[in-house]
Amino acid sequence: MIRILHVIGSLDMGGSQMFVLNVYNNIDRSKIQFDFVVREGKTYLLEDKIHALGGKIYSCPKYKGYNHFSYVKWWRTFFQEHPEYRIVHGHVRSTAAIYLKIAKNCGRKTISHSHSTRNTRGLSSFVKAILQFPIRLIADYFFACSLAAGEWLFGKKITKQSNFFVVPNAIDTAKFAYNPSIRQELRRQLNLENNFVVGHVGRLDIPKNHTFLLQIFATIYKKKPSARLLLVGDGPLKQKLIEQVGQLHISQAVLFCGNQMADRYYQAMDVFVFPSLYEGLGIAIIEAQTAGLPCIVSKHLPPEIDLQCGLIARMDLKENPQCWAEKILAQIDKSRISRQETAIAKGFDITKTNRWLTGFYTQESV
Repeated sequence: MIRILHVIGSLDMGGSQMFVLNVYNNIDRSKIQFDFVVREGKTYLLEDKIHALGGKIYSCPKYKGYNHFSYVKWWRTFFQEHPEYRIVHGHVRSTAAIYLKIAKNCGRKTISHSHSTRNTRGLSSFVKAILQFPIRLIADYFFACSLAAGEWLFGKKITKQSNFFVVPNAIDTAKFAYNPSIRQELRRQLNLENNFVVGHVGRLDIPKNHTFLLQIFATIYKKKPSARLLLVGDGPLKQKLIEQVGQLHISQAVLFCGNQMADRYYQAMDVFVFPSLYEGLGIAIIEAQTAGLPCIVSKHLPPEIDLQCGLIARMDLKENPQCWAEKILAQIDKSRISRQETAIAKGFDITKTNRWLTGFYTQESV
């Protein structure tokens, strides 16, 4: 059996985590097993799931600059004690130049995987940019969820090389196919049977732009009091967003659902809204389209998100909430069918991605 070591930011419900979990759920685990290194102090919401699948979880120190030598020592010791890992698949970019270099020096094959197209703003963004640049000089292979994500982290030159691969954020399309029975059941459970449901799935953090989303919904609610906003996800901005909901006087119309496996929740929605500031891809939009939902999204998202089935409408974030609200309200009573076959045809089916990854891991572990 081949054991692949994934270095990942956390084990919560983020985009990169769900990509890895989708692969892990569906890969032949008699041949390939995943184990994880996660930074100390990060959440382990998926811990039970990973253990049930046969995976192991290790905690490494948080890199703080002043602890550089102890951080390096931890990784050197780890690879000395764990010769079973022949491949290191890195999803954490801020310290990848450190741990991937150590892995390479210890004879491991290394992969750097880009899931974004931007860092957050401020000093930390500047520091990360400096730390990230050497990745392109170190990793053996470069993966990205979209061409834009690859160009941003590795540079255009790398994306033209034979060791660069766009790996789609594939999903189990059958789980997300539109299902009227699940829709009816969940809407009844959530007391949404007679409501127009605006939905969003994503971590409650700055890149997802929830502050603007709430302004949009407040405009919708004034025009249509039966509208409801379904937010699936959790994150550091939750309390701030709850306060904003109160200030906008829409508390009775917003449902914070927390971290959930989102497949059933797409069924309950009538329209999916995704005003992100930036995304490497935006796997939630692929899931929403597969479920047959009309999607109103920001223009900042890469072209790969569009399944070309007429469900995507792009909006400029400079446009005011009123414009967004009008576009969203225009989706009322739109007919809905599953787009599972379209998602498969566009390469987002997990079976195809797993077949490719299995071949790649097997070849590189020799």
